[in-house]
Amino acid sequence: MITLAFEGERVSLDVHNPLGARGEAPSGTAQRGDGFGLVGMRERLALIGGTLTAGRSEEEWQVTVEVPA
Repeated sequence: MITLAFEGERVSLDVHNPLGARGEAPSGTAQRGDGFGLVGMRERLALIGGTLTAGRSEEEWQVTVEVPA
């Protein structure tokens, strides 16, 4: 599920995917060596005053991004 919200001075994007069979991030996500992944995304968002959080949320993998509007 993907949710995009405009809340005053912020825009947020939430992405939820089911966990893989072993409780890991969903299959099809980047493997080591494919780039900078979440670390690179966090760094780029920080440059524009945004944030990124990611991790397990019950039976889902969740990524949330917030940026100034």
